[in-house]
Amino acid sequence: VDIFFVISGFLITRLILIKIKQNNFSLKEFFSRRIKRLMPVLFFVKIFILIFGYFIMSPYEYFSLIDQLIYSTFFLSNIYLWTNSDYFSVDIFENPIVHTWSLSLEEQFYLFFPLLIIFVIRFFNKKYLSTILILIGIFSLSLAQFGGNLNFNKPYIEEKILFFNQPIFAGYFMPFGRIWEFLFGSILFINKERIEILLSKKKSLFSIIGFFLIIIPIFVYDESYLFPSIYTLIPVVGTSLLIVTFDIKNFIFKILCSRYLVYTGLISYSFYLWHQPLFAFYKIYFFDNIRTIDIFLLL
Repeated sequence: VDIFFVISGFLITRLILIKIKQNNFSLKEFFSRRIKRLMPVLFFVKIFILIFGYFIMSPYEYFSLIDQLIYSTFFLSNIYLWTNSDYFSVDIFENPIVHTWSLSLEEQFYLFFPLLIIFVIRFFNKKYLSTILILIGIFSLSLAQFGGNLNFNKPYIEEKILFFNQPIFAGYFMPFGRIWEFLFGSILFINKERIEILLSKKKSLFSIIGFFLIIIPIFVYDESYLFPSIYTLIPVVGTSLLIVTFDIKNFIFKILCSRYLVYTGLISYSFYLWHQPLFAFYKIYFFDNIRTIDIFLLL
């Protein structure tokens, strides 16, 4: 998901700035394309979840599911989960639509970000865009990392300052502590040429570093790690390094750009939508009676 946020910020910034440069950027067209890209398969999966859930979920679980489906339709699934559960609690793994929180967060970014770019370019100057995005990104990461040290009463800061102190409004599901991941990709696009020149002599080395920065958290991080936080910088920086060091001659990119992986990437959105319903319904139906062979079949 962190990789996804960085790439999303990069691509959306490229799309918007190229359109603005060509003087044909349209908010209506922008939002229309995003909806057409995301909604059809999402509604199809929701229909499957509703039908299947009716037969195997308890009435309480099913009505909770309907509530969340309504929220997700308006891209507020992350708000629902923030107010109703914790991502790593046991019942979350039996929620077939929990994963739509990230789509809601993405759409909230799409709603806010084009307006921000238009505002900055119109009332300031395009050359300040990168600086403003960096400042917003630093504030967002700082909020997720230290924001819990602040309070609304004098002296407005806790007596004991904790390095990891995340406020509830900048937690796992919320945009306030996540926006910096999207902006990392945005800033990357705006400064891509300068960064490429800076890394040009060591592109192979930095691509390897980027690849391992993405892989390492898979094996090291667990639910005890606070997210988002400074820990999140590792996969975010890794993704950014892979983007700016792209070279088809490099052996890492030869692997990543193989026909089979590219095809998998093209259908990864659908994969993402389907994986959670399959896992959740299986767990509901079989409880903890999970066989090794079934895990392979599900995968």
